[in-house]
Amino acid sequence: MASFQKELYQRLLFFVVFLQTSGVLGFSELFFMKEPHDVTILRKDAVLMDCQAHGEAPIAIRWLKNGAKLTETEHVYQLTNGSLFISDSESRKDKSNEGIYQCLAQNKYGSILSQRARLTIASKFY
Repeated sequence: MASFQKELYQRLLFFVVFLQTSGVLGFSELFFMKEPHDVTILRKDAVLMDCQAHGEAPIAIRWLKNGAKLTETEHVYQLTNGSLFISDSESRKDKSNEGIYQCLAQNKYGSILSQRARLTIASKFY
């Protein structure tokens, strides 16, 4: 009986070590450290929308605007920390950067979507 228990314990130990080295037990949950928030700015102002995620690397961050993948431009681009910088909120008269923004963080274990953040562009009235 003791021989059977010893063999069982060895197999269980091997299985636990296998799970741990394969990443099944050793992963860290993906979560946001910073998320975007609603913001109102004046036309031509710059804005920074935060997005920083933590979890097992590598973590890829993408931005969505009004539910669709955001296309970066010379005035709208993602920083190395994952945050979104809009240097000119109204860079073209016919196209506004106003809308609903979300950031999507992904690693090999899955993905998370941030809360929605509305960017509103106000006008000065004299």
